[in-house]
Amino acid sequence: MKILIVDDEALIAEKLERIVKECVHGMHTVRALTNAREALEVIGQEKPEVIVTDICMPKISGIDLARYADQQDYGARVIFLTGYAEFEYARSGIEYKVYDYLLKPVDEQEAVKCIRGALSSFLEEQKHAQAYQLFQNFFAENQEMVRQQFVEKLFFHPVVFSDKQMELQKQRLQISVDGYRVVAAAYAAEELTLEEESYYSYLIGQFFKMNDKEVLLLENGGIFYMIWPVEKDELWKFCGQMEEVRKKLERSQPMHCILAVSRYSENLSEVPQLKKEVLKCLDYGRKMGQEAVISYKDLPAGYGENTFFDITESLAELIRQLRVGDKKKLTEQANKILAQAEEKTEEYFENTIEYIGANVFLFLSEVPLPKDCKDKISESFQQQVHAQSDRKMKTEYIKYWLEYIADNIQSMHNDDQNQLIQQIYKYLNENFSKPIGLDNVSEYVNRNPSYISRLIKQSTGKNFSKILVERRMEEAKKLLRSSSLKISQIAEQVGYPNLQYFTRVFTSQMSMTPAEYRKITTYF
Repeated sequence: MKILIVDDEALIAEKLERIVKECVHGMHTVRALTNAREALEVIGQEKPEVIVTDICMPKISGIDLARYADQQDYGARVIFLTGYAEFEYARSGIEYKVYDYLLKPVDEQEAVKCIRGALSSFLEEQKHAQAYQLFQNFFAENQEMVRQQFVEKLFFHPVVFSDKQMELQKQRLQISVDGYRVVAAAYAAEELTLEEESYYSYLIGQFFKMNDKEVLLLENGGIFYMIWPVEKDELWKFCGQMEEVRKKLERSQPMHCILAVSRYSENLSEVPQLKKEVLKCLDYGRKMGQEAVISYKDLPAGYGENTFFDITESLAELIRQLRVGDKKKLTEQANKILAQAEEKTEEYFENTIEYIGANVFLFLSEVPLPKDCKDKISESFQQQVHAQSDRKMKTEYIKYWLEYIADNIQSMHNDDQNQLIQQIYKYLNENFSKPIGLDNVSEYVNRNPSYISRLIKQSTGKNFSKILVERRMEEAKKLLRSSSLKISQIAEQVGYPNLQYFTRVFTSQMSMTPAEYRKITTYF
């Protein structure tokens, strides 16, 4: 990296050159100039990453150099050298992204610290820019694959997206779905060879891809799930359109199929529930021998309520309880899933255990637990759960395994909350003299204000305004005891520009006025 020093006073330029060369230890190129016009040429041709320039120079000022560097648009870090009298003038360079200011006479330690910071800042920005470019390139090349993964998560991933996450995903993937229905397509025949099933699946997939590119499509187990964008239409009208689609499919391909239609929704987080609806429709259509469009609304009342079990939805609930650390509800949900699996074949039971494990590990990949903790969780699943041959023992082991994970997540949340409380008190200690409120603290720790309010109350038994007042009173008492400052000055220093208000608050807290407190503490 290149560092350019510009000052029309040769002695200052030489001194800075020496200081900088000593601090970079030959790792970067350092050049000092006394001619600002020559500096313009160097900036244009060599593009130095850090520019240290005097603010006031004849004909071409430091601001002119900063403006020119900004126009080159390569992210140069500009540091102004300025005296106290020039400081307000120097601030006008802020529009040209000036990195920092060094006051004359230049302190060596401050100069070293400032230049190292500028170098680190430039490198960090470059690193982020490169990473972002790699991401953009990958995304451009693999957008369809990423969209497909997103659709798969919507249908089969039990981790629930927040509204903000959902909107962000839609924007990134250029998905313009506002209102929609889930549509499922399946061939009517129940017994097909593997070759026939693969062939018909291919035909159905190709048909829908060619006929409507806006539809988000996913095939799983011989069923084609589609998120079909629609305006808030009348159900009969949409089903009529689907019937035309079904007939067109049967005319173009040697097959008979069933189409299932869910209710209307505007929230993509409801896709798992709508998937359950279309599966019930397909089940009903096959049992009734119907080759038609079947809507969830037209199913007989209560159809499948007691017999249809959606393990994906049940796992979504299990993951939700694991996320919040509610062990009682977690165990209840695990019992529900395992109970229905115990009634089935050995293969089904084992697949259910693996399905639970796979989804838990997928969830844990997004949880910031320590690596050794995750390794232990993985090891215990492989060596303890898998090792059990008896169903009852395996069931007990996996429930214990889930409780162990919940304990670790709860412990992590407690640690996070302790760190947050420490950050909050750090912010209070550094800013109590300013007009701050809960919103300022929330912004500092990057959390929702209502969450911070509840956390403070839960951790201290007091609300935010109470702990702020206590911190200010603590400092006020200290200054009253140990300084000769006027009470009005102390009031201002602890965040109360209004002396009367400060006196009222102090008196309510201490049952005496600031003057009385000073008199008593001075006496003792």
